[in-house]
Amino acid sequence: MHFMMSFLELAKRRRTTYEFSPKAVPPSLLSKLLEAARWAPSPLNSQPYSFIVVKSKAAIKGIVDAAYYGNFHTYPSAIIVIALLPEKASEKSHRGMVGGKLGAAESSMSISMPALMMELEAADIGLGACILSLDEKKLPKIGLKKGERALLAVGIGYSRPGTSTTGMHHRRKPLSELVRKGL
Repeated sequence: MHFMMSFLELAKRRRTTYEFSPKAVPPSLLSKLLEAARWAPSPLNSQPYSFIVVKSKAAIKGIVDAAYYGNFHTYPSAIIVIALLPEKASEKSHRGMVGGKLGAAESSMSISMPALMMELEAADIGLGACILSLDEKKLPKIGLKKGERALLAVGIGYSRPGTSTTGMHHRRKPLSELVRKGL
């Protein structure tokens, strides 16, 4: 009998993974992550992104090196880069869509949603994952099309044997420190 955990249990179980085993993630599990990402919400259902699945060890190392932070002990076996599409996203600050393009804030929010969906799906199917914010100037060639921006990626793999499948455990602030009454 398969026990299905609640969403809150899944959210609490999810942790960033920094220690991966060299075992490759099968295409069927990568497909599950991509399917979860496909169902991510986006402003006006614009879906202003595409996903680039990277499996080359050299490219993975280059992407990790282009990340703004990350305390990796080993590399993930795959990285899914979330590419922001130039025809759907603007770097200008405006609300909603103007000229068929989302504003900068909505564009950033749009790429974070599929990243979170992949993180949660990875936790649900027993994989480790880490969200990486990227310095585009340092990225290796990964198959970006002209004008696409790669600001976020998700490292995917199996946790290294002997480490927790939930990665590093970080203390969470109590709700009393996070919630306040509005007017």
